Amino acid sequence: MTTRDLRGERERLRREGSKMSILQAAEGLIIKKGYSGLTMDDVAREAQFSKATLYRYFRNKGELIFEIAANYYRKVTANLREIRQEDSRPVEKLRRAIRFVLRFGQEKRNLSRVFMIDEFLPRFLRSLGGAPERPASTEDKKSVGMLKACRREMLEVGSEILKDGIAAGEFRAMDVMAGVTFLEAALQGYLHGELLSQKKHDLEAETELIHSFFLHGIMDKRNVKGGSR
Repeated sequence: MTTRDLRGERERLRREGSKMSILQAAEGLIIKKGYSGLTMDDVAREAQFSKATLYRYFRNKGELIFEIAANYYRKVTANLREIRQEDSRPVEKLRRAIRFVLRFGQEKRNLSRVFMIDEFLPRFLRSLGGAPERPASTEDKKSVGMLKACRREMLEVGSEILKDGIAAGEFRAMDVMAGVTFLEAALQGYLHGELLSQKKHDLEAETELIHSFFLHGIMDKRNVKGGSR
């Protein structure tokens, strides 16, 4: 690697480090104040950057929230890739994937709770569906597109685990993208339900429950004609 390449790599790492510091500061402030109460001045102070430096990374707090959500998908995607590379059966990889998503979601529960009660959430969800309440700017469209691409990549990696299971004869033939999308919806619904529950949660038991439901369904095949086929 040339000296010029090394300088470029150091600069890239510096910028990535600064960006992550900003996002961590913003996430902590959102938990304290809510998205609606957040200001860019708050973020600059918390991250210990000048406001001018902050604006070199993010134009506004909307971009911050999209990047925080994108990082959630990136983290899940990276871990799903690691799980897929493990030397274990697909059925076990599926269990580990479910466990990771539940555990990571529980770690982010305070942020998720803010999203559920903050007035910003309805607009955020409409933006994901392609119907923002105001005409989207070019930058807004880029942010939405980036977030959708991150989610799509996560689902594609998850679908590869299902494909591996089909190839190994452990899972039945299916539309793998539909299957992994259904599983994502089940996991997110379960995590959102936890936010409203006062009971103490058992990660291992909940992993087994969701894994079993997804893997086997709720039908008792002994009592269904032709179910043993």
